[in-house]
Amino acid sequence: MENELLTICMLGAAIGLSNLLRTRDQLTLRAVLGSMGSGAATALASYIALLLFPRIDQRAQIGLACLSALLGPRALTRWAEKLLDRRHL
Repeated sequence: MENELLTICMLGAAIGLSNLLRTRDQLTLRAVLGSMGSGAATALASYIALLLFPRIDQRAQIGLACLSALLGPRALTRWAEKLLDRRHL
């Protein structure tokens, strides 16, 4: 479990950094650490899938982590809001 968390954090951090490198923004320590932290935290959000699907395969979990890190926090927030709105109807 701890090894999986570390793997997911590292993948998310790498994706966050690659997203920053694709922009024309100035590379500062703050921007690098911020993008890596945001990517890692967003990737960790994929652990919610374990609550919904307890028997999910580790490869699927890592795939969800990469997808959530690529989409970013705004996209995940919008998706969660839509999901919660549908459940309350």
